[in-house]
Amino acid sequence: MRVFLSWSGELSEKIAQIYHNWIPSVLQAAKPYFSPKDIEKGKRWSSEIEKELHSSSICLIFLTKDNLDSNWIMFEAGAVSRSIGISHVCPILFDLEPTDVSGPLAQFQATKFDKEETKKLFLMMNSAIGEHRLNEEVANSVFEKWWPDLNATITDTVNQHKSKNGKKEDVRSDRDLIEEILLLTRNINSNKPTNHTANPLPYEYTAYKTVIKSIESIIDRIMLVDSDYGHLFDILGSLRTEIAETRSINDKNRRGIISDIKSIEDRLKIDRARANDLSLDDEVPF
Repeated sequence: MRVFLSWSGELSEKIAQIYHNWIPSVLQAAKPYFSPKDIEKGKRWSSEIEKELHSSSICLIFLTKDNLDSNWIMFEAGAVSRSIGISHVCPILFDLEPTDVSGPLAQFQATKFDKEETKKLFLMMNSAIGEHRLNEEVANSVFEKWWPDLNATITDTVNQHKSKNGKKEDVRSDRDLIEEILLLTRNINSNKPTNHTANPLPYEYTAYKTVIKSIESIIDRIMLVDSDYGHLFDILGSLRTEIAETRSINDKNRRGIISDIKSIEDRLKIDRARANDLSLDDEVPF
């Protein structure tokens, strides 16, 4: 069973690394994927992430105060939920309360990092393994043996992070985010839900709005280069196609999203024309 570990930010990355080492110790049939470590040298990291997202059975999301609004985490949660269903997308809260979680992530069942909640998550993961799962007695014994190590390591890591007094985090860049969104939207139609009902997830409408909001934020924050424009137009085109085929979105909301997409496309055309010192009447290569 493959387990995708979703992180963003310094503390979240360290916690994901801890879980990456801990999970195989308690569930030998589980294979966790942690993006910085597991990508083979020479492979495009973003392509590997896309592949892992759609081949995982469970997604663990490591939420901290620093990454509650992370675009990375929202997209990764949305992508994997399309394949495995909402019930196996599991945000884990570190120094947070469930009420702190809002937006698209609020629909997932969050787990506070404490012994009781972590054990429930562990037993759910064990059950998802299927025929290779541990029996109940062994599972309880294994958790009791390994929980103190996990708790001590996580607690020490969180406390060390707090002691840095607000040091700025080295989060993944907006340009990297463009690359990942591009790959995910290109593969939406080829990765239909398989392990849950055929009805589309309510998550989709919120996810589309989040994508659009994130693209607008990226345009506001960074100086786009030529390749960025091409990727963004590709993303918007893929979104337009997917939205047209999504039954869970009513006609009014569909028209609103398509209008948002057109507004962004018009803005990108103007910005790209200015960047290339062209008239808006000139043909801009997309």
